[in-house]
Amino acid sequence: MSKFQKYLNFVTALGWSLFIICLLGISVLVFAFLHKESKYWKQGHRSRITQGRVMADIPKTEKPRIKVVNFGTPIILLPSQYIMITIGQSLVSPDLVDEYKKDFGTQYTSGYSSSSNYSNILFVRKDDGESHLLLDKKAAITTFSYFCKDETGKNKTLTNLLLFGIVDKDYNRDGFLTSADAEIAYISDFSGKNLIPITPPDTCLVDFKVDENRKIIYLIYREDSDKNLRFNALDQTYMIEVDALTGKRKATIIDKQLTEKIKAIVY
Repeated sequence: MSKFQKYLNFVTALGWSLFIICLLGISVLVFAFLHKESKYWKQGHRSRITQGRVMADIPKTEKPRIKVVNFGTPIILLPSQYIMITIGQSLVSPDLVDEYKKDFGTQYTSGYSSSSNYSNILFVRKDDGESHLLLDKKAAITTFSYFCKDETGKNKTLTNLLLFGIVDKDYNRDGFLTSADAEIAYISDFSGKNLIPITPPDTCLVDFKVDENRKIIYLIYREDSDKNLRFNALDQTYMIEVDALTGKRKATIIDKQLTEKIKAIVY
């Protein structure tokens, strides 16, 4: 056998050996991956909570998560007999407790709001400690503003007013209450009582402006124009004028008729 033939046989044998080794290695990796995936799916698919997200598809075999209620720093309004304390809520996996030692945000599971919202507000009377909650139902408080009288006495026409954006209906049916759902504007007095809705149902609050001298609230809200259970830039906005003392609508500033008239002119 010639040297060339021996060399050719050697190279061929070496090539087959490397091919078999690679094939075995790939087989081991595939087996390990399939074994891991099988174990993963037997335990149930799950994802860790991140900012603004929630755990998905919680398996029954998973350890029960710890319910934690988070209270915010008291809000003290001088003209009010009450202090206000915002309330958030978290569900923390026992396996991830250490990761939440510095997490004072509010993260929610199905039916609750996202991390930027409150689930309720506690009102505590300054004199005797009597307390009550703003809401008696599951909801997300996505907007909160207050307006109070000028304590210097320079302007006595201002009104004591609390204004909230509240989501209490899973409008887009995704299992959560967030600002992506219908957000309704409410007002109340400084006791957190007499809560009154001031924008139409199944709409989304966009913005508002308070005319303190006239005790008027101008509210801009978005309607789900295409009925796709979503609120976005394709949906039309409207404006109404509401009495800040009674919550009753005084006038409609921008309605569908005016919008169609403007469209006919500008398009």
